[in-house]
Formats: sequence, C-alpha cells, structure tokens
Amino acid sequence: TFKASSASKGTAVALPVDLEKGKELYDLHCKTCHQDDGAGLAGSTAPDVRPRLSEPRTELVQTVLEGRNEGNGKMPAFEGKLTRTDANSIVGYMQENFKP
Repeated sequence: TFKASSASKGTAVALPVDLEKGKELYDLHCKTCHQDDGAGLAGSTAPDVRPRLSEPRTELVQTVLEGRNEGNGKMPAFEGKLTRTDANSIVGYMQENFKP
C-alpha cells in the first residue's frame, strides 16, 4: 500500500511511503530493539520511539540513516543498508501504526 508522504521542512519532493515494505523493514531492522509497538525494551538502551513520531518525517528518516548517540540510547546508522525511500517507509509505517 503506497501512501503519499507529506513534504516537511526543507523537503522539495515528498518520498513515497510503502506501508507494507515499511513493516517488513521495521520487522527486519528495528523490532529486535524497539519491539512490535515501538515501546522499546524496558531497562535497555532502546528507547520508546513513540513520543518522537510526531516530529517531521524528514528528521526521523535522518535518525534512521545516521543513527543516534545521545540521550539514553545508541542506535546504529542504517545508511548503506537502507535507502532514503526505505527509511521513509519505515518511519511512515511507525507513524501510521504506533500510538503513544
């Protein structure tokens, strides 16, 4: 299922969001740490991502691609493993399906 991605700050062209592909990629790359619903593992360095899902999609895609080494968790970078379109589909899947 394709869904149009709304253009966010600094984005000239919206990337397509494939929710089925986003779920598939989330299950493969993200679920181990962030769990089925994005809540993360209690007592681990994988934080609950749900509060951040209201942030602009472009910022979240950058986090997926560049990783995160601040706050209470460290997330590996997926640049080179995922395309920007793949990362956009993962974020779109999370924004559509995970609620705080």
